[in-house]
Amino acid sequence: MSSSSAAAPALSLASNPPPADVGRPSLLQVVASGAIAGSIADTTLHPLDLVKTRMQKDGTSGTKKYQGTFHAFRCIRRNEGVRGLRSGMPAAFLGSFLATGTYFASYESFKRESTLPDSLTYLLAAALGETLASVAYVPSEVVKTRMQLQGVYNNRFSQSTHNYKSDWDALRRIGRDGRLWKGWGSTLARDIPCTALQFTIYETIRAFVMRQPSITSSNSPFLSTFSTDILPGAAAGFAAGFVTTPLDVIKTTIQTQARPTPTPFQNAGPSRSSYYTGFWAAARGIGRRRGIRGLFAGDLRDGILDTGIQKLTHISESEGVKRARGQCMKKV
Repeated sequence: MSSSSAAAPALSLASNPPPADVGRPSLLQVVASGAIAGSIADTTLHPLDLVKTRMQKDGTSGTKKYQGTFHAFRCIRRNEGVRGLRSGMPAAFLGSFLATGTYFASYESFKRESTLPDSLTYLLAAALGETLASVAYVPSEVVKTRMQLQGVYNNRFSQSTHNYKSDWDALRRIGRDGRLWKGWGSTLARDIPCTALQFTIYETIRAFVMRQPSITSSNSPFLSTFSTDILPGAAAGFAAGFVTTPLDVIKTTIQTQARPTPTPFQNAGPSRSSYYTGFWAAARGIGRRRGIRGLFAGDLRDGILDTGIQKLTHISESEGVKRARGQCMKKV
């Protein structure tokens, strides 16, 4: 082969560089990956999320029931069985599948078309994604949190003012009362900062790692996955979980409350409960009644652990599914 013919491909590549999106997963792959990862993560971590919800409300009516995360697990398992730990899981699965798919569709679309600086792009893309995803997420979150707090039907250990037969029954009755989007504002107040912070940290760390020659030239799949997905995802998830714990407490309080009425399944007297009309009223009320610690109720470690692992799992599984789908597409 002559030197001129050998140089031809190099000259061709230099004058016609490959498109920027070569090797990048399609938008459909990203949406499918996000929806699958989100539903798997939320279903897997549902018992931990349920314990967090119970502990955030524990003591708000005057009687503190749980001494910590593991004590709460034992109490729920002993009193309500495995079904108690699965309360609200169908709503969590369906809501996560729809909302996460919607989120990644809008997030990736905005990110790919944006000409703004990277940090601003990540923030705006996350805010847009959460706003659109909330249309599906908030109703499922209302059903999920109420079912988590209630536990099984006719639960004599429940401190909830609600008593639904199933997730579907809860959806039907809450919809009939016009309260499916209860706490929509507080949900966005939690999720937009949480996700914007999470993805900004994740994308920034990941971009830094990808510029390191020792990582990009490595032939180790584990090192590549750990450095580009797990490490940035863990840092982003745990940081976001810590910062937004008070917002999550406020959101849970608003979505699970009801105007106090005596029921056979309510252990605490209705006169000892508070009803909040909005985000700031709930923030002031919780702070006044329970102090700063009340805004970090539910065992701070539990809240951070739940959010951190959940966000890490979302990102890691999404990236993993995208890679797997990409490999499959190459083989076809």
